[in-house]
Amino acid sequence: MLGYYRAADLTAAAIDREGWFNTGDLARVNGEGHLYIAGRTKELIIRSGFNVYPAEVEAVLSSHKQVVQTAVVGRPVDGNEEVVAFVQLLPGASVSSEELKTYAAGQLTSYKRPTELIVLDALPAASTGKILKHRLREMAIERTAAKSSIAAVAG
Repeated sequence: MLGYYRAADLTAAAIDREGWFNTGDLARVNGEGHLYIAGRTKELIIRSGFNVYPAEVEAVLSSHKQVVQTAVVGRPVDGNEEVVAFVQLLPGASVSSEELKTYAAGQLTSYKRPTELIVLDALPAASTGKILKHRLREMAIERTAAKSSIAAVAG
């Protein structure tokens, strides 16, 4: 690729001086040389100075037998970010948000654990099936604002 059509600023941001295109993917290589995609730089959550890759948290939650799919986003709070997970359960599932948080806690370091876990009937998705994480992030931020308003009225 030579660059973005009529978008020099996007080209400059994506292609380095040596001509390499930055895809925005985060990857790791294991001891046997296998490459694993860990997430995307745009989705990286920085919580108390630690990097949290949403894909890792999503993989743990998705491994629960009553979970259909998950999406994890970062929510800004007082100069930091917290991990918020959205989960879609199998029809008729009986697991609660707290039970899922406990399940995740057994497999994730403390800073990677969701602060809030929200169960939805369906995760918002584009016609292609891709989960619309920007909508979920907006929803997570709105929930914090609503809680703050309730606390202010009660106080």
